[in-house]
Amino acid sequence: MKKIFYLLSFIAFSSYAQQSINDFKTTILPLKFDFQEENNQYRFNSSLKFELEKLGFKILTTPSIHEINIQSKCDYLYLDVKNLSNSLSTKVQLNFVDCNGNVLFQSEEAKSKEKAKEKAFKEVVKLLMVSIKDINYQYNGKEAHSSTSEVTSRNQNKFVPFDASQTLYAQKIENGFQLIDTTPKVVMNMTQTSRPDTFMAEDLINQRSGIVFKKDNLWIYEVVVEGKTLTYTLNIKF
Repeated sequence: MKKIFYLLSFIAFSSYAQQSINDFKTTILPLKFDFQEENNQYRFNSSLKFELEKLGFKILTTPSIHEINIQSKCDYLYLDVKNLSNSLSTKVQLNFVDCNGNVLFQSEEAKSKEKAKEKAFKEVVKLLMVSIKDINYQYNGKEAHSSTSEVTSRNQNKFVPFDASQTLYAQKIENGFQLIDTTPKVVMNMTQTSRPDTFMAEDLINQRSGIVFKKDNLWIYEVVVEGKTLTYTLNIKF
């Protein structure tokens, strides 16, 4: 019995030892890490998604890993952030882990002394990408553990329409505005483009990207859902 146990342990260890981040087609990014008080605080999560996708990663966001089908959890790679910040600086380290919590890659520590938190986290994301870029991630085409695996996040399966009668309050942030409902809760981030009446939109409710622009004195939100362009009028108070 002991020999069988040791053999199984060796096989499990060997299987883990052979794994790399290139074995995973999709990486899960939570909307909120443990150190954050709200989804996408300091726009850290959306910045990570944007920069990692530039390096070839396929990123899926989800409110909680518990919303992933238990049978397909090991098909995914997961992002975890180690927050090493103190009162003088913002300092983080990014880990890529498997479903068992094994760290397959750990980035170099990224540090910023910028006092404005949003600017600080934007800076550390750029610094994190330096060491991640060096690994030259490229999915090697290995078959996933489950051919039907998918993230079962409610927000990814069902689009929540915007109600034109709902008042959204615009709050100034770096390079644009964040829209807050009456809860209050941030429902959208708008990044300024070269045109004063046009913004890139980050829909936090539906976890999608779109565009917000002004037309006939009305603010319009356009987003593509399942190949169709949907248009909503937003009641924004600046």
